[in-house]
Amino acid sequence: MEPLCYGSNPFARIDALRAYLFEELRFRGNGEQYDDPRNSFLNDVLARRTGVPLSLSILFMDAARRCRFEAAGIALPGHFIVRFSG
Repeated sequence: MEPLCYGSNPFARIDALRAYLFEELRFRGNGEQYDDPRNSFLNDVLARRTGVPLSLSILFMDAARRCRFEAAGIALPGHFIVRFSG
């Protein structure tokens, strides 16, 4: 398990995970070719580090669960967000 998974402050742990995925590993949204099907295939998202908000949220939720966070997706009209608890 990564060191960022440890610690008592849940907000710091979530921020460390966000920084690791989106700053260090440089996962990002694909604003130029949003309709590219590869943005939705998780194997392509992992290889290219580019995806749509839903696929990036799934990646974030899986990484969070590996760090023993309870993470769940919430579908909103036109949006998808991730909810965390302890």
